[in-house]
Amino acid sequence: MGILVLLEVQVKPAAVGEFKSFMEAIFPDTRTFSGCKSAALHVNQDDATNMLAVEEWDTREDHQKYIAWRTETGVMASVAAMVAAPPSLRYFDRTNA
Repeated sequence: MGILVLLEVQVKPAAVGEFKSFMEAIFPDTRTFSGCKSAALHVNQDDATNMLAVEEWDTREDHQKYIAWRTETGVMASVAAMVAAPPSLRYFDRTNA
């Protein structure tokens, strides 16, 4: 059935354009990573520095392997340099509702 992963970030105001461009550049590889069903970045209409990555994965383990790969390749360090606070990462199971 898969899981939903929500990654919410507060981007530094001066880095909003850079962050969006960076995510546009890396998401094609995200979408082809083993276990990824979909990934999209959303921007809060009331606060352009507040962004939410909405991703669907086969399993939590698949996502954690992806995060480990992004950490090893330096992507997570690049993201950390553009955000104002630690991101919120949450995992959700789909229900039958």
